Amino acid sequence: PSSGIESATNTIRVNLGGVQDAQGNAGVGTGSSGNFSIDTRPTVVDRPPEVTVTISDERLTAGETATVTF
Repeated sequence: PSSGIESATNTIRVNLGGVQDAQGNAGVGTGSSGNFSIDTRPTVVDRPPEVTVTISDERLTAGETATVTF
């Protein structure tokens, strides 16, 4: 992949008709890899920190509580 890419959902597909086994038999159909992630972004020291914040209730009223996760 090119530099600066981040992607969590990737697979590799192969047309098996273009390959042969040791006995010379042509493959049939396609094969797919499992999922893999790619991150060619600069290292942590080269980019600002990131954080994901979630809150269990976005509309609180007096006396209510919520869980905030970082």
